[in-house]
Amino acid sequence: MQITRQSEYAIRTMLELAQRPVGEIVSSKVISENQDIPEDFLKKTIQLLAVNQLVTTHRGTQGGVKLARPVDK
Repeated sequence: MQITRQSEYAIRTMLELAQRPVGEIVSSKVISENQDIPEDFLKKTIQLLAVNQLVTTHRGTQGGVKLARPVDK
């Protein structure tokens, strides 16, 4: 079975967020560096995850992304 690169990046992003404390907002730059994902492509992937209500995004200097639901849900 083959999965697309975007699917792989989405899974890696979700795993990165799941390892963080509940509610912690993580910048796309941090995820990009930790997961070795190109930041521009990661931002598009995060948008797709947000549209599907898997993550929530926060704008501004302290902005970033977090899981939309607790890990155990």
